Amino acid sequence: MEFRRANAEEKHIIAGIYEKVKGGEFCTWNEFYPTMDEVEHDFSNNGLYCLVDGGELLGALSVVQPNEMDLLDCWAQKTGLIKEIARIVVAPNHQGKGLAKLMVNKMVEEFGKRGVTAIHLSVAKKNLPAQKAYQNVGFKTVGETVMYGGDYNLMEYIF
Repeated sequence: MEFRRANAEEKHIIAGIYEKVKGGEFCTWNEFYPTMDEVEHDFSNNGLYCLVDGGELLGALSVVQPNEMDLLDCWAQKTGLIKEIARIVVAPNHQGKGLAKLMVNKMVEEFGKRGVTAIHLSVAKKNLPAQKAYQNVGFKTVGETVMYGGDYNLMEYIF
């Protein structure tokens, strides 16, 4: 398996995986989000990553630019080099195999090499498998919020 930045040919595959998971048991995404617009934005900012095995794209995640989530009071780490991970997705036929945990762990390793001081992410409160995966990587739940039409736990990894 290879975890790396996505290439231009993989953008449509990632958007397709987003569409396939919408409406799933743990997913709060809908027909308006995420779309190809988010994929294009993340790609153009060098923040779109994917997990590939034998030519098959298994999952993806994005490293996003600073946004309104950074302004929430719950974060223990508010200064320094802080990154945010978003839109973590695993193809439906590969869910339950620890791939989200693997991708997040790879980003933690990469960020550790770059001198990042903390990583933030939000996860739907109803997405218990994802929360467990992130906790197993070392993320701690530091708060909660209602944003984007959903209830989320806010998680942080501090180096």
